[in-house]
Amino acid sequence: MNTKRQKAFSIVNIIAGVIIFLASILLFAEPETFPAPLITLPLGLALWITGALTLSKLRRFRQTNEAMSKRLLVCNLVCFILSSLILLMSILLPVIAPMF
Repeated sequence: MNTKRQKAFSIVNIIAGVIIFLASILLFAEPETFPAPLITLPLGLALWITGALTLSKLRRFRQTNEAMSKRLLVCNLVCFILSSLILLMSILLPVIAPMF
């Protein structure tokens, strides 16, 4: 797999993970959104940790020719797709919701 592409996927995963993690912390303050923080907190942490782990492994891979784990790269790609869908929906839903 292309390492530059995986690096970009990792950076997007880290950004999306931080945004979702901070949003889940803010959701704990509102009692009417109770189950949402319990769902978004592990999701944000998973995206953040996957992105950070892949980015650190890619840096180490460039410096030393270690073998990259294919499972980690596939997990990074799946998390990128998930974080892209979450970010897309968080942008589109406020635009589409007033139409209905």
